[in-house]
Amino acid sequence: MKKISLTLLLIIYFLVTAKAEDFNTTFTYLSETSSRVEFKLDNFYLQQINLGGTDYTRIDFAGRVTTMDEGFAELPFVNVNISLSPLKNLSYKIVSTKYTDYLLDFPLVPSRGVIYRNQDPSTIPYRIASESLIDDYYPAQLIEMMDPYIIKDVRGTTLYFYPFRYNAVQRILRVYTEIIVQLDEDDTDPVNPLLNPSGRYFTEMEELYRSVFINYESPVDYPNIGETGDILVITTTRDETAIQPYINWKKEKGYNVWKEVVTAGTNVKNLIKQKYNANPAILFVQLVGDWADIKCDIGGEENAPMDPMLGCVVGTDNFPDIAIGRFSANSDTHVTIQVNKSINYEKNPSGVWYDKAISVASNEGAGIGDDGEIDYQHTNIIYNYKLNPFTYNTHYTVYEPSGTATMVKNAIENGASIINYCGHGSKTSWGTTGFNNNNVNQLTNGNKLPFIFSVACLNGAFHSGDCFAEAWLRKNNGGAVWTIMSTVNQPWQPPMRGQDYFNDILTGGYNYNTNPGNGINTTEGRTILGSIALNGLVLMYTESSNSSDLKTLQTWTTFGDVALQARTMTPKTLTLTNTNLQAGLPFETIVKANGAPVKNALVALSQNGTYVKAYTTQNGAVSIPNNFIPGDVLLVVTAFNCNTIYQTIQSAPAAGPAVYLDEVTINDTYGNNNGQLDYGETVGLNVSLKNSGLELAKNVNATLSCNDDYITILNGNTFFGNIGIENTVTVSNAFTIKAAPETPDNHEVLFSIIATSEGSSWESFFSLTAYSAVLNYDSHTISDPTGN
Repeated sequence: MKKISLTLLLIIYFLVTAKAEDFNTTFTYLSETSSRVEFKLDNFYLQQINLGGTDYTRIDFAGRVTTMDEGFAELPFVNVNISLSPLKNLSYKIVSTKYTDYLLDFPLVPSRGVIYRNQDPSTIPYRIASESLIDDYYPAQLIEMMDPYIIKDVRGTTLYFYPFRYNAVQRILRVYTEIIVQLDEDDTDPVNPLLNPSGRYFTEMEELYRSVFINYESPVDYPNIGETGDILVITTTRDETAIQPYINWKKEKGYNVWKEVVTAGTNVKNLIKQKYNANPAILFVQLVGDWADIKCDIGGEENAPMDPMLGCVVGTDNFPDIAIGRFSANSDTHVTIQVNKSINYEKNPSGVWYDKAISVASNEGAGIGDDGEIDYQHTNIIYNYKLNPFTYNTHYTVYEPSGTATMVKNAIENGASIINYCGHGSKTSWGTTGFNNNNVNQLTNGNKLPFIFSVACLNGAFHSGDCFAEAWLRKNNGGAVWTIMSTVNQPWQPPMRGQDYFNDILTGGYNYNTNPGNGINTTEGRTILGSIALNGLVLMYTESSNSSDLKTLQTWTTFGDVALQARTMTPKTLTLTNTNLQAGLPFETIVKANGAPVKNALVALSQNGTYVKAYTTQNGAVSIPNNFIPGDVLLVVTAFNCNTIYQTIQSAPAAGPAVYLDEVTINDTYGNNNGQLDYGETVGLNVSLKNSGLELAKNVNATLSCNDDYITILNGNTFFGNIGIENTVTVSNAFTIKAAPETPDNHEVLFSIIATSEGSSWESFFSLTAYSAVLNYDSHTISDPTGN
């Protein structure tokens, strides 16, 4: 056991942690049924601190999520989320540990329990509970494992490591610098089994899974997932007509939308679950109406609505599987205002105000906020390290003690696309500045509508009168387009973590190892605000899963369009290489913005109630099969931070022959025969061309082209001969290509095939994904027999 001067320990660890990663967890598969998780703690330091006239020791460590048992030592802990087999339980055993005991001069800082944002932290004393004074280590367990939970189609668990354990009687802090755990599947009756996975894969969910689970592996070719989730709209007869333009727009944009009409006052929990079981493609649920119209379960001390829990449609856990949003309205006029805002925001962007952000925050929370941050420090970090490196260039700050309601009003009317609030709140106001429902009603910001992430008490308490969130959304000619606000008094720390994750995901991911703050690293972004809220809440809850985290998850309510695509910069101009459409033939085009290809643009076509759509590839290309008859077809193209193309094109009858690509498969029989294009490999392409025209296509030739630096075309010309009407001709090894040895992994390659016949030509596009070897770190051993 070591007894070390606090000052010396602080200096030693501070010197080596300047920008280092203080801990890490690694996951390794040992077999199909066994795996290993290793936790290593590299740095921490102990600090002497005087609180309320008493000297204590505080642990300063990168993982600032701590135990919250009032009167017991405040101890940091960390987590790792692991995806599981659908029907197998997981048991764990500790393989080995390394630890050092430290005899402390002063007791550890005791937790003050959960502090809520309707409390003044300065009035809550630090006290050591008598029941904490036992001659044993707290927490009792070094590791805890959550019961399995399900997030739509993935079953998982969370492993919590408690590397700091404390004997309060002897004042000994035990610090574990290494914990190795083996995980094994077993044959016990599965807890919360995933019985019926949907088999559907969506970009929105794949990115969520990858951000949450350390070992998640997509069962499909991830870069080529191209499905939108469906939207379920639930309304009463009062608002059925008012919500229809929203349904029409979402269908035109490319969503499948389903509508259910219920009796006023219905709790729709069971209905949503029934509809999801019948159609697991549902990712978004849009409620239409106030508390008297559409109900959910209530919970907490306040007996408040828990809209997010309506998204728990798979399993028996508290993790939402789908996103829930609400147009809260007492009349069809309220619905129309919110619908018009949402449609106009997505369909008709204009102006140069989108790259501006507003932060409103209190000057409270020193030492007790997430990562020890004061509220305004928290919002400053969000802007400086997340929003500003992304697309934002202007930051309006309204902070205590000098911030005023007038400053908030002026910033909003100047135009800003996002507001981050962190402070006290009430049912009708923000505590910082006192900005309230009356101030919202006086706004004249027109179509310069922000979305809002609000950390505050009761801002979303829509069940007991007109709340702050409703004022923002119902405001005509101004207000906000979307917000997330709580129906209860929020605890201090969990929503700060949630707000961090909302902004992390909005801005494409965040690395806590190299940037300020602590949390779960993310590498991908989302642009649909309902998905951002869902993903952020899940990350927040897995990081701690205390009762205060669960309460935050259950009651942080989305007001507005759950499937709204955010805007964060001046819209780029979309252009298409082709807008011609021939009846019976795929619509093919390349989507560009300011001259560059656009990935994940949603291209939708509709005619007489028939809707088809597809996402563009990395190279901006899209091919959409359809069965449109000659006549008008609506073309809608949307993409993140781009203008919207909304125009009518003509489906023209195909005169003469019309030869387009029908199918391409890879023949690598003489390579590694795995059916895919790998680095350094030469493969043949089996190509099928179809004549969808009205005449025989004679003497068809096809030419393959590609402008990719990693691809060489060895044979790019092939004769297909005559192709009859509605016939398909397949040529094996029609073309031969080679991938360069240095080809990156998961590299998408765009090809063009031009078919020619007696002076006519037709161009088709297709993409292939090239793969490379990926080197994964397993372990290393240092051999130093001489000890130098």
